[in-house]
Amino acid sequence: MGPRAWAAPLLALLAAARAAALDDPLAVELPEVPVMPGMETRWIGERMAWNGLPLSARLFRTPEPPQAVLAWYERAWSRRGRGEVVRGRQGPWRVIGYRDGAHWLTVRVRAARGGGSEGVLTASLRPDRVRPRREAGLPLPPGVRVLHVLESLDGTRRARSLTLRSPYAPEATLARIRARLEEAGWRAVPDSLAQARGGVQQSFQRDAALCQVSVTADRRGSLALVHVVR
Repeated sequence: MGPRAWAAPLLALLAAARAAALDDPLAVELPEVPVMPGMETRWIGERMAWNGLPLSARLFRTPEPPQAVLAWYERAWSRRGRGEVVRGRQGPWRVIGYRDGAHWLTVRVRAARGGGSEGVLTASLRPDRVRPRREAGLPLPPGVRVLHVLESLDGTRRARSLTLRSPYAPEATLARIRARLEEAGWRAVPDSLAQARGGVQQSFQRDAALCQVSVTADRRGSLALVHVVR
């Protein structure tokens, strides 16, 4: 299952967020979603934050059909004797969630090609307990605004992926972002400027930190994806 397949249900889960902002959402300890016997899993990220909301997520595949997956989790969570079990649908996805105190655990599952099922296991703080935070962490040009921020931790390296909206065409947007980055001490990686998927992209470096900017056109100007690893 590719990134776009798991991103849509994950984004739907994280659509609302309120309450207090966290000093470092990547330092928050989250419970793990139990793994059903026979289920193969692969981490998307153990420590992530979407607009300031701490979460962990992993893909799964199992030979069991979606209904068996839902039934197993409903039994497992109902036996705890506390919290609330919630069922729902999101397009082709069947969803079961468990709210307990400050945490929200979810399983999204659908039928897999070739039999069995696939999906995403997600643990997060309850979205109503966390105030959204969309700090770019980089200097941005006027008129360019942050839509989403995805932070992650891999060992000691922190990554931040920004989704930006710009009223300018892709080339003009990249030029404006490049100027602000260079003012802050970033330098373009030689020969990294390229056309890509109907837009433009370029990489930058400052000491050990790396930054990649990809910009594509849309009806209202352009969308920029900025990925920074420090």
